[in-house]
Amino acid sequence: MGLVTPNRGYPYPLRTDLNAGPADLAALALANDAEYPTWDAGFVGVTKSHSFLARTTTALSAIASNTNQQLAFQTIDFSNAGAYDNTLMQFSQPAGEGPSWWVLGVYLNVNIPTGTPTALTYMGAAISWVDFDPVASQDLSGTIQGETVETTTGGFSSINLSGIVMFRGTTGATFATVSWGHNDAGALVTKQVTTGSYFYGFRLGSA
Repeated sequence: MGLVTPNRGYPYPLRTDLNAGPADLAALALANDAEYPTWDAGFVGVTKSHSFLARTTTALSAIASNTNQQLAFQTIDFSNAGAYDNTLMQFSQPAGEGPSWWVLGVYLNVNIPTGTPTALTYMGAAISWVDFDPVASQDLSGTIQGETVETTTGGFSSINLSGIVMFRGTTGATFATVSWGHNDAGALVTKQVTTGSYFYGFRLGSA
């Protein structure tokens, strides 16, 4: 083990110390406590993978049927390297990152503030991104879409979708947004994205 794991010099009981159990445990605990700051510094010093999580803290404006609404997630829980901007309502690939694989996902909590929902109508969401390959001079923009079927309960519904995207690392030209809509044309029916919804992403690695 000496060639694999460095000897930390931790105290350990001897077979002759049959009655020293509590003292041995205390000595081991104190030795571990003394090394925790060193371990923690090692974890903190590791380069973190770029990632973000933004969520809604207030309900967004309700929309009628066949309306496409781009979503703003008001609160940023974390955004390593400034990946999400809630003013622009978009994720942007961090500058200088280079071609990378990213996982992007969204969960939407949807309420029906007015009207009675119509069964078998749809609600859908989309993560749309803009990307460009400067080497091949090729547009690599795309969309991940998902939908759910409405019930007649009139309560909360949800939409959950995610996907893996490769970004080419074109500074200032690579970003993604979230939008949603529904096709329930019932009388006075409106629907809204409420609190508890979130948009997230994390970098898997270099492409």
